[in-house]
Amino acid sequence: MEWFNLTQIALATTELTADAGWFETLKYKLTADLWVWFGLGAQSIFFARWLVQWIASERKGESTIPVAFWWCSILGGVGLFIYAWRNVDLPIMLAQAAGILMYSRNLYLIYKPKTHHQPNN
Repeated sequence: MEWFNLTQIALATTELTADAGWFETLKYKLTADLWVWFGLGAQSIFFARWLVQWIASERKGESTIPVAFWWCSILGGVGLFIYAWRNVDLPIMLAQAAGILMYSRNLYLIYKPKTHHQPNN
């Protein structure tokens, strides 16, 4: 299935090159490449969260999830959601949207004001 999609993209690019002028072709290729780089950047940030978690756990000597993990999750997730939106990739959009909600909730729990309960006598 993936091979079929790549073939369609290659054929569309060839048709664009044949039918359009050099400027339109250049603009199309640069725009397509910029979106690919955007997606790769978002995925890199999303992957970096595991490096952050691994380094923090090694330093602490036990498994831990630092706040930076959740920030990398949100930044990477939002970037991947935008990339999926641009490519009309509904499964990725839904997965990232669900993840963003969970990451946001964790950050809320980390940063919410702490309330001290007075014991009832």
